[in-house]
Amino acid sequence: KMSFHVASVLILLGLVHCNASAMASHSKAPEQATGRKSDHGLPISLSPPHQQALPESSHPDLAANTVMSLWGEPDPVRLVACSDGCCRLEINHNDEWGTVCSDWFDNYEAAMVCRQLGCSGGGVFGNYGYWRSRGSGRIWMTRVQCNGYESGISFCGHNGWGNVNCDHNGDVGVCCDRGCTSTAPVRMEDCQEDGCCRLEVKYNNEWGTVCDDGFSVRDSWVACRQLGCTGGRRIYSYGGGKGPIWMDKVQCGGGEYALSECPFGGWWYQWGKHNCDHHHDVGICCDGGCNGRGDPLRMADCRPDGCCRVEINHDGQWGTICDDSFSEHDAQVVCKQLGCSGGRGVESFGGGQGPIWMDEVSCSSREAALSACAQNGWGRHDCSHSEDVGVCCTGGCIRGNGNGGYQTATAPRTNGRDIRMADCTEDGCCRVEIMMNGMWGSICDIGFSEANAAVVCRQLGCPAAGEVMKGFGRGTGMIWMDGVQCQGSEGKIQNCPSNGWGRHDCTHEDDVGVCCRDGCGVPPPPPVPEDDEEYDENDPEHRRRVEIPPPLPVRLVGCTATSSVGGCCRVEIKYSGMWGTVCDDGFSDANAAVVCRQVGCSGGVSRPSFGSKEELPIWMSRVSCTGQEDGISNCKFAGWGKHDCAHYHDVGVCCNPGCAAQDAGVV
Repeated sequence: KMSFHVASVLILLGLVHCNASAMASHSKAPEQATGRKSDHGLPISLSPPHQQALPESSHPDLAANTVMSLWGEPDPVRLVACSDGCCRLEINHNDEWGTVCSDWFDNYEAAMVCRQLGCSGGGVFGNYGYWRSRGSGRIWMTRVQCNGYESGISFCGHNGWGNVNCDHNGDVGVCCDRGCTSTAPVRMEDCQEDGCCRLEVKYNNEWGTVCDDGFSVRDSWVACRQLGCTGGRRIYSYGGGKGPIWMDKVQCGGGEYALSECPFGGWWYQWGKHNCDHHHDVGICCDGGCNGRGDPLRMADCRPDGCCRVEINHDGQWGTICDDSFSEHDAQVVCKQLGCSGGRGVESFGGGQGPIWMDEVSCSSREAALSACAQNGWGRHDCSHSEDVGVCCTGGCIRGNGNGGYQTATAPRTNGRDIRMADCTEDGCCRVEIMMNGMWGSICDIGFSEANAAVVCRQLGCPAAGEVMKGFGRGTGMIWMDGVQCQGSEGKIQNCPSNGWGRHDCTHEDDVGVCCRDGCGVPPPPPVPEDDEEYDENDPEHRRRVEIPPPLPVRLVGCTATSSVGGCCRVEIKYSGMWGTVCDDGFSDANAAVVCRQVGCSGGVSRPSFGSKEELPIWMSRVSCTGQEDGISNCKFAGWGKHDCAHYHDVGVCCNPGCAAQDAGVV
């Protein structure tokens, strides 16, 4: 009877609107450790179809020992032991599959899992292990809390890997829309001059065909939509395919985002069940002869963090995209089309030329190409190139290779020489340093090969032969590159694939050195000054000039005018070419006075937890100023990017009345 009721709920999702908070109270069996039946009834919480809303901000009450990961690819997830459209969730961490505990797991987290799998919707089935199917082995996660912006559930806050107090009765289940467990890719093959092609689908890592039995125009609409195209009509007996026939008797409603979301194989989603031969392989024709490739995209003028301006080729001409209403879903489609993962947008990236092709882009995140998303119309916009949008894909990826690897963003052009040799030894070996955004930094030695060294020497104007000195060390500042993989023919080390600008797991002890032939590339010694008194170390003005760099730019944003003290604003500082925030840990009024003075105001009162929803780095924490510094970057702090804060701890300052917040610009 229980299975019948769950199936009924799933079938009637279009008619039933459950109260998520009320349902969640039924998703935790109070005696899960003992396996006794809960008195609360059916342990399931389902969201209305296509109405799963992701939260707009982080949970402020995360446990103190919450673990959060921000970089790299998310750990793979899968849905197994499925029954009536719901399945047990498993995650692969450290090459080992394990389950997830139901504690704190709700529809937010379920929606994240479904999105990671390429499905829509998302409802939680608490204690799936007790009610349906227990897992075995490791229980990897508990008290999972997502904020909605992560690219995978492993990036959400949780109690620590394997740090759980559950047994497998508490294994959580997830129910994605229409029983989806993953989106099966589709493609068009053997296309004719009229743009019609054979439809193929990939299941279990193998491409196969679709039988034309009952295949309707609605089915072709869904297939074209999944390919990033519009319209759609079908051709019976297109034929010519090879391999398995994966789908038969497909019955889409027409509104699905992927063909695998539609019932097939007799309404039971049975892959490979058919009574056809390849003579009955179905073909489809999408509008305009679209075959799923979409208008080509490219990434341009990439920054050190891997974010780049997006450009699209329409009617044979490259152009840009306006940032108006450009969302995370739009960015995800860009990255998907490029063969990358993740995706977030960067407003006002700017710097483009030529036509502005797209404005008011609105993707669902399910499209295969940006050109398939809704927009104002090609070339119709009210923007300037200062509003050209940028996108950041996971790992700084700008082009995937189809096998899990990817090309990372190449370095932007710099003025003058952007490589140097430093701290050279008598044998002519030196630490390699490169310049990015006006800052010198080193390169990690992990995997650094002689091919890489040859590129360095050639870039320095030396013969293309070099010896690698691992562990050369002694650098300071940024470590710009790690995982460098040159072929040896590149003209610049910055053009070689790497992990992404500034992305590494090294220390300066791992800074790489290179020895070019005959000591070539070693810089000449500095000239001896003619007037020694200009360099008198006892001169306090000289010490100040040498030891204290000019302050980095700051700005006050998100200002309010409700304080009796004056306009209160969030503090942001520009480091390494990127704006970021400042954590309120230990931030005093003396620190605030330095900020106000730097932007041309007087006074200064600290406002902790001013907060922000911006996707910016948190550059500074534990700032300690004396009050006499020229700028906040001259104060003591924990180190660039070192913090244990969330953005609701972004600090604000309130300068004295008479210094309007809107007048406090970038200084």
